[in-house]
Amino acid sequence: RAQRLDDGLADTLFAAGLTDRFAPGGLGAPMYRAMIPNPNAPELPVPTPLNGASLAAIADAAAGDFLLASKKSSEALPYFQRAAALGRSPTSGTPRVSNARGDSNFSADATGPAVAHALLMLAQIALSHNDGQTAMNYLNAAGGANPTAEQRTQINDLQMQNARLMNNANNR
Repeated sequence: RAQRLDDGLADTLFAAGLTDRFAPGGLGAPMYRAMIPNPNAPELPVPTPLNGASLAAIADAAAGDFLLASKKSSEALPYFQRAAALGRSPTSGTPRVSNARGDSNFSADATGPAVAHALLMLAQIALSHNDGQTAMNYLNAAGGANPTAEQRTQINDLQMQNARLMNNANNR
């Protein structure tokens, strides 16, 4: 098990190194924009591949998870922060705009379960430090990152825990 953990950590740290190709805030050069045509593929719509920022967020979140499993929590924090930063902040004030050709001002943003997971981990860390305001910001962002049904349940549970924390702090 330890060898598999070390191998997984090495793989994800290498993949997470690709995050450096993106500017702060996740606005990187478009990657994986088109799929290679397959002459044997059925004539059905082909799903769009994940953009580079989403792939980098997956790698960063996985590296954070492997570091936590290796009992290196202080080293995991920057990876979760990088994965979260690749997504669009709900407080950015920038509306999502696109056209019929598929061009958009959000196509380079990371989204999906990896971003939501990173934000959930950051919220849990903030809650463990009794920082309710920061936890609330992370949880609000996680809700806008296309979380899975299980992650939505975790967001709700952490929101309730955060509300209790903030109420207790106000009653002191």
